[in-house]
Amino acid sequence: MKILTTIIIAGLMLTACSTKREYFDPSRDEIAGKLSYDGSLGGDIKETNLQVATLSNGETLDRAGITGVALNKGEFLTFKDGANYGVSNIDGNFALMQNGAQIYSRKFPQQIVAGAVEGNQLALIQADNTMYLINTATDTLISRQNSDIIPVQDSRIANPVFTGTHVLFPTLDGRIYFIDRNSGEYASELLISNQDNLNNIIYLDAIGKESLYVATPSRMMMIAGGQNVNINGDIRFVFRHSDRIFVIFNNGTVGAYDSHLNKLNEHKFRFAMFVNALGKGNRIYMLEKNGYVVSTNLDLGDAQIYKLGKVKNKTFATTDSLIVGNKYLKFE
Repeated sequence: MKILTTIIIAGLMLTACSTKREYFDPSRDEIAGKLSYDGSLGGDIKETNLQVATLSNGETLDRAGITGVALNKGEFLTFKDGANYGVSNIDGNFALMQNGAQIYSRKFPQQIVAGAVEGNQLALIQADNTMYLINTATDTLISRQNSDIIPVQDSRIANPVFTGTHVLFPTLDGRIYFIDRNSGEYASELLISNQDNLNNIIYLDAIGKESLYVATPSRMMMIAGGQNVNINGDIRFVFRHSDRIFVIFNNGTVGAYDSHLNKLNEHKFRFAMFVNALGKGNRIYMLEKNGYVVSTNLDLGDAQIYKLGKVKNKTFATTDSLIVGNKYLKFE
């Protein structure tokens, strides 16, 4: 019995060792140099989604950089589109602002986590996966839809998209709801993936009238002309730059695809855990959690690895900067 117990303990120790977390750790010869942050912001990133961020001092960011919109304590920027932007808090209060002036407000049962506006129509997604389409001129609820409640969510939340005749609502449980803009009626829905947790729509992009690109953490899909193309995997980020769509997977693999989701190139950075990325000019830049910035050309070649320092704070990407906490790294 003593010998058997010893064997079991040894086996458990071996299993524990074999499942030890590996980290991205390029050799000294692979590192092209060291980067330093270019400057700092007035506060740390407090709240963020895919499109906007709110800092601890009330300043806000969108993809273009500092917005000039300053919020009160407890308020968060939900979305920004030109002069229009949405402000919410955890108590369910929501305000639609235009050039600093409130043009619409409403109290909801829970916090609004995503939104979009076009003309007098306001599309909002609540934290419990309830979707609203509202006429702000008449304060009329055009449509209210409910999808499944998801117990665990992350900050990768996409905003609704207005098309000619419909609003596309990206749900928190891996679906796209198509709602008629005029009648408010449910038209159809598209199931992208059906994971139990962390199944947000993390990317939604409608290009023209025919092509729709959508992703969850487990699947990327392109719908165009009645054709569906899928990419399955453990997806961290999707972003479009130049004529390419880049998909970053949690295992450190980066894929470059054309507009039909045909794979053009792929590069695996062993054990890399990328936490944010952007494209600038003819390069892409990826921020790795263990303290590196990895840059490649648009074909994922000419990889250059730079040491930065471990990423311990929330991150956000503008069109030209990677932001960590209150510090930013700008790319020309």
